[in-house]
Amino acid sequence: MCQFNWLINRLVAQLVTFFRGRITLWQGLLIVVTGLWIYSPVFHGDWLGDDAADIYQNPVTLDPAGWWMNWFMPSRLTFYYPIKADVQWVQWRLWGMDTLGYHLTNIVLHLCSALLIWQLLAKLGLRFAWLGGLLFVVHPVTVESVAWIAELKNTLSLPPALLAMCCWIDYEEQRRPRDYLMAALWFIVAMLCKVTTAFFPAIILLYAWWKHGRIGWRDLKISTPFWIMAVALVSMTVWLVQSKSVPMNYLPPLAGLGPRLLCAEETALFFIGKAIWPVGLLPLYPPWRVDTVSLWQLLSGLALLAALFWCWIQRKSWGRHVLLGLGFFLINLLPTIGSIQLQYGSMVWSLDHLDYLSLIGLIGLAVAGLDQINQRLSPLPRRFGMGLVAVLIAALAWESHAYASNFANQFQLWTYTLSRDPNSSPAYTNLGLLLLERYRLADAYKEFSMALKIDPENSEARTGLGNVLFYSGHASKAIPHFEAALQHNPNYILAYNALANALIQTGDLARAKATCETALRVAPNNVSIHCTLTLIFAKMGDHAAALEEFETARRLEPANSKVLDAIKSMLLDPKQTPK
Repeated sequence: MCQFNWLINRLVAQLVTFFRGRITLWQGLLIVVTGLWIYSPVFHGDWLGDDAADIYQNPVTLDPAGWWMNWFMPSRLTFYYPIKADVQWVQWRLWGMDTLGYHLTNIVLHLCSALLIWQLLAKLGLRFAWLGGLLFVVHPVTVESVAWIAELKNTLSLPPALLAMCCWIDYEEQRRPRDYLMAALWFIVAMLCKVTTAFFPAIILLYAWWKHGRIGWRDLKISTPFWIMAVALVSMTVWLVQSKSVPMNYLPPLAGLGPRLLCAEETALFFIGKAIWPVGLLPLYPPWRVDTVSLWQLLSGLALLAALFWCWIQRKSWGRHVLLGLGFFLINLLPTIGSIQLQYGSMVWSLDHLDYLSLIGLIGLAVAGLDQINQRLSPLPRRFGMGLVAVLIAALAWESHAYASNFANQFQLWTYTLSRDPNSSPAYTNLGLLLLERYRLADAYKEFSMALKIDPENSEARTGLGNVLFYSGHASKAIPHFEAALQHNPNYILAYNALANALIQTGDLARAKATCETALRVAPNNVSIHCTLTLIFAKMGDHAAALEEFETARRLEPANSKVLDAIKSMLLDPKQTPK
């Protein structure tokens, strides 16, 4: 009888394991299939925005030795993301101008992150951890990071960051040195993909407080190596940004503690709102004022502080779990909320891709809340609640699918933006640039004019308007526009180059040369400026100086040596070059 009971129990255990494995398999398949359906509109999506500068116009990516430069020649880079840059170097050699491979890479990495979020939430003891992974896949806020090729840094950095978190939890549970080392290794990998994962040491301390109710000396000691690694890589990136970045100047820089705190509050509340109600998403959101404090800003800020304080009071019960989720969200949002202003801070203060990592904290909170509600409901309301969750998931997936379709090409993306925000100066500017590339000068003129009507200090639109006049044969009329662009943004290299070419066209070679020399003080390694100087010296008849400038350009961009050689033969041929 005892043996029979043992056999029955053994059989039941095996059946439970069998079906649990099958359920897990179907859950994983649902995450994958849903993600592929959501992003199917962008499988063959076109290049967008900074994709060109990031990949097929990036001299380091084009260079056969670029994989090595990404690691050991940081002066050639804007950001020190060598793993991300090497992945793009390999992608270019695999797929070239075919965007399918680039998009599939982002999508697969996104799906891997969803599966890892499932694992991470399970390690935190959440029964509906799988739902967290599915929510991450279907949430519309993640669309921008996945559908935009240049956001590979987001999708590539998240899996190692999640693996670092999982390894750290294992280390805290079992105290195995290998888990500590693996957490450190994955953390370094994540930072070499994108430096904004640098706040992992703060997450370590937050987890220690959540787990033990305090942060002890041991926690500070074991987190110290992570802080050292974070500070080192962040310092390098900040140095590169400050020495290379050319701000777009759509918004004034934040100055003073008050505006920064106000911007931080607005950004945090903005992202919380979009996480809860992800409707009306845009690639560029209209900015808010931070030079004055409205009653709404004051009340909303006080409400956020009051909510955090109430959670702290309740930290011995439910408040501790809420602070873990909110703390994860706010800590990982720090680089984007005005406290640390990077290159994008001069253009906009809210972009969906900035919330890609932080969103996980709010998803974890939602899953934990559903778990608590589920335990308190009777069977019938519980089934009704599960139905509502299924409807919500379907609605989010549909919204994400529809939003992703806008990333199929630039015209669709920016016309969609203007349909939701008719006062978006950057959107008009981007449309104008597209039309200018297609030599639709009259249409481009209208778009740039609209951009400047909204924001007269938009240097990119002002330069675009000048280029329209220049290509229309009115170089002298274009010059004041280029000068106005540089007055608003003295670091805008494209305006310097455009001004120099317009001056060449009008025959003012001396002033064109002085303009290029000023530009080289801002960006000494800019190849376009050196090429323009080559032309100026050639027209002046100083072929030795022209050859020197040309050799400098070829040294800076060896991947385009054939193109530069063709330019050299044209510019330096005395029969073709006017004196």
